[in-house]
Amino acid sequence: MLDKIKLVGSLLIPYLFVCATCWHISYWSTFHINPFEFIGISDIIISFAYPFVYTSLVILITSILNNILFLQFVKEDKVESVLDFVTEIKVFKNTFIKGFLKAILYIFIGFYLLSVFVLTIFIKDENKVTILPIMYFFIFWVLFVRTSFYKYSESRFKQYGFTNLFIFLLLIPVFSISHSKTLALEIKNNKEYTYTTLKEGNDSTKTNYKILGKLGDYIFLSTLDNKETQIVKLDKAESFKVYYFKGVN
Repeated sequence: MLDKIKLVGSLLIPYLFVCATCWHISYWSTFHINPFEFIGISDIIISFAYPFVYTSLVILITSILNNILFLQFVKEDKVESVLDFVTEIKVFKNTFIKGFLKAILYIFIGFYLLSVFVLTIFIKDENKVTILPIMYFFIFWVLFVRTSFYKYSESRFKQYGFTNLFIFLLLIPVFSISHSKTLALEIKNNKEYTYTTLKEGNDSTKTNYKILGKLGDYIFLSTLDNKETQIVKLDKAESFKVYYFKGVN
């Protein structure tokens, strides 16, 4: 038993490190900051605790909703999905309707792949990072389920929930990239952020600085126009008065 725990731990730590690295790179690159200059390996994993919990909850809720929408039931000792049940309706047995639906499916797939290609090659907007990793994941998943490895594991380990676990483990780094970039862009584009005020030198004028986040012993701040970044030691930041701003959508 102890050997199994050690094995899980030895696999879990590198996995969490990869997920945390994805999160930090996606978030801090938005502000042109290299996070690894300020935090160590242990801090990288610890700082990923909140994003990990958030991402896991999102995936878990999505999985639950998916199982509700595609609820399986037993009919004459044969497990069928709601989707299979719907296709038994007479209208879907019509040859013309089947062909029409297949054409729509092919058009959708073509449009989907074209969108991924255009977003990847031609669109330079940072916002694409919020959706592209998820789009890549679905392409990978469609290709993966057609492999013999998937079919074998599904038939061999289905009772252990292997497929759901595999999806879960793959989605965490994917959602980490998308979610962290979404948070960063909301701050960068002044849509939602916390901020504080600092005096400029000996001048009594105060300037609002957005709080980008914490790395190690430092707090990172940025002006509203994103032209200036300040790094403040954590002990000095304790006296900050923090305010919250959320723009109107």
